[in-house]
Amino acid sequence: MKKLLFLLVAVIFVACSGKSENELKGELNTLLKDKKYKEAEKTFETFISEYPESKSSDSLIFEFAKLYHSRVMTNLSSDQNLKNAIKYYEKLYTEYPKSANSPHAMFMCAFIYANELKDLNKAKDLYNKFLSQYPNHELAASAKIELDNLGVPPADILKKFDGSK
Repeated sequence: MKKLLFLLVAVIFVACSGKSENELKGELNTLLKDKKYKEAEKTFETFISEYPESKSSDSLIFEFAKLYHSRVMTNLSSDQNLKNAIKYYEKLYTEYPKSANSPHAMFMCAFIYANELKDLNKAKDLYNKFLSQYPNHELAASAKIELDNLGVPPADILKKFDGSK
């Protein structure tokens, strides 16, 4: 029994980075500033797993979702970057629903599905969910426009707006 307890403690100790929240945030900021995204990704994962209740967690998740969305992780394909962006946007609005970034994260998931991955059913579901949860949000009008124009090529949308002048 003592051997099992010792092994469990050893595994937990090895799994933790041993760095404080502020040390990890400082390391993360330096890596991002130096554009060492692959290393930053590892530090980010460590931070999120070790400090999920940190006041910074939701903001960091949002920033990493945006990094993936902008496809700066060059070791990944464009689709994998987008899927990771969605993963972190979803994590944000499901695990941190009270975050000021949650509505933006849900909207961005829908936007990626609609405009980049061309999964119109998922986009429609998320835009509708967004509008039901955040009917008065600053992005609500954009969500309605997106819903009204799902699958319509951008040039055709522009013609609609140009024709109304």
